[in-house]
Amino acid sequence: MLYKLCVEGLLHHWDQRRGIYSEFSLDEKLRVCREVALAMQADDRAEYETDKLREVFAAVLGDPARAEKLLEHIRYRTGLLLERRPGIFAFAHLTFQEYLAARAVHEGNCRGVDVERLVREHDDDRWREVIALYCGLAPVPAARDMIERLIAKPDSRSLSTILAEAYLSVGVELSQDREFRRRVLERIAIAPVSARFPGELMRFPEDEVAPIAHLAVGKIASNLRVSEAHGWLNGYSARLDVVSLVERLRAWRTMNSIQISELIHLLHSFAPDTVLAEMASDTDMYTAPGPTFETGSYGSQAEVALIGLSHSAIVERPNSPGFNAALLQVLRALVNSKSIRFDLG
Repeated sequence: MLYKLCVEGLLHHWDQRRGIYSEFSLDEKLRVCREVALAMQADDRAEYETDKLREVFAAVLGDPARAEKLLEHIRYRTGLLLERRPGIFAFAHLTFQEYLAARAVHEGNCRGVDVERLVREHDDDRWREVIALYCGLAPVPAARDMIERLIAKPDSRSLSTILAEAYLSVGVELSQDREFRRRVLERIAIAPVSARFPGELMRFPEDEVAPIAHLAVGKIASNLRVSEAHGWLNGYSARLDVVSLVERLRAWRTMNSIQISELIHLLHSFAPDTVLAEMASDTDMYTAPGPTFETGSYGSQAEVALIGLSHSAIVERPNSPGFNAALLQVLRALVNSKSIRFDLG
């Protein structure tokens, strides 16, 4: 792994090759740097004062005098932990800090930070890269365990991103497990689309994602945002299986408001005129309560349908009977609405 070569080269090997030796082993240097990196990551810091470093070094080595000597060695003989300005240290690059923190979790640490904590706090930006790097360096069973734990977690704002990056970081052996890969994609598909890193399903082959997205859309369990499946189908409308979505929408009374809204939005955006005419006959569907997201709510499903119809009219649809029938039902349902929103999720 490139990070391993860089870190160990900066700490130890480059001096060794030049015939420059020290009393400290590579293991000692790695242990203190791992602990510092994990402490900084846990504290959400990119820099540490000299006193903080001394504290960590002494705790790892159990010898304050030797810890002081090692600190001086690292300060002057390595390019990994740099004194950016007097008394303030930082790693040469944040990625080295995140990589060493991941190694500390895998190899054990004084703080007791383990996989369970990373999974529990996965929605915290401090651990996003650490989780991905952990999955890249850990043996297959450990990486699988991390990803399985993420799959089992309830929805969060960043679960789709964390899971995608963790999975894409694993080695070839795990990535070739087709059943495991399918389960990862299914969990990403049903998770809320990330506001910060939208479109995680777009990182996977289109032919592989299409059937999974169709099975997942309209099944999201949380109210954070619309699902990754909805976002993918909205972006790949040419792959939309209108027949299957219409069939599912016929059971809209068994769904919650967000699940209904995903299907209504897609169908009113991209379905042919005959399908719009069929949907327009179900007046109760349009007057059903609209979805409530963290960012706001919709009074009725008619508001969601209107967003879809607006897109449909702008993109490609001529003035047609089905479109007009659906628009008429939407407008009727909106008569008693107090507000109309024009952004879904």
